[in-house]
Amino acid sequence: MIRRPPRKIVRLTPVELSGEIAKWYNNHTAAISLTYDIGAPDTQLDRDVQQAVLERGLHLDYELVTYNIWQEKAEYISEVMIPNGFQFFGHGHWHINHDQLSYERSKESFQLCYGAMTGLGITPVAYAYPGGHGRTQSTHQALADAGFLSGRMFEASDSRNNPYIMSNEETEPENWFALPSLVMMSSDFSENPDVIHDTAELIPFLEGAIKRRAWLITTYHAIGNPEG
Repeated sequence: MIRRPPRKIVRLTPVELSGEIAKWYNNHTAAISLTYDIGAPDTQLDRDVQQAVLERGLHLDYELVTYNIWQEKAEYISEVMIPNGFQFFGHGHWHINHDQLSYERSKESFQLCYGAMTGLGITPVAYAYPGGHGRTQSTHQALADAGFLSGRMFEASDSRNNPYIMSNEETEPENWFALPSLVMMSSDFSENPDVIHDTAELIPFLEGAIKRRAWLITTYHAIGNPEG
């Protein structure tokens, strides 16, 4: 009989590990999300916008109101925009006020939008409430239960005063389903003090995000012909 030698027990000395997880990717100071609130990304004007975005190495998310996605638009999204790195956020199956609906009807509406997005090969993550109507807990819960991971407001009177998310040492938004956004509209809306209108007005908010180590979501809406 072959006798095996007794197994030698090796005792390892524990090694203390230490490390610091960066709040933002690659130790950046702040984060910004560029979103474009426009429902027809396949027009020639928006093709020009997309080309300008790609030439500048930027990332831009487009809205999707899903009831009116006709075949040509779906093909352009799936075959041109997605392969070029453009992403999309839900903006309703219909452009309606979900705060006025019951939980069940809101969830049904959100699910229709979610399903249409997956049908285009998109993994739904973010949602922007139509008209910014996402104030109630019922609406937040319905959106979460439909599968979306965040909901964004569109009320500049609130967000212009404090559009910053996860400031300083915060690493989690107070409410993922009531995120603020900084709204930009063209000079045609210059009488509206609750929105910004050009790059000069945007720069202080970018500097504020860097100072606070915060996340800033910008919503470009009705900005006209973006020359240059």
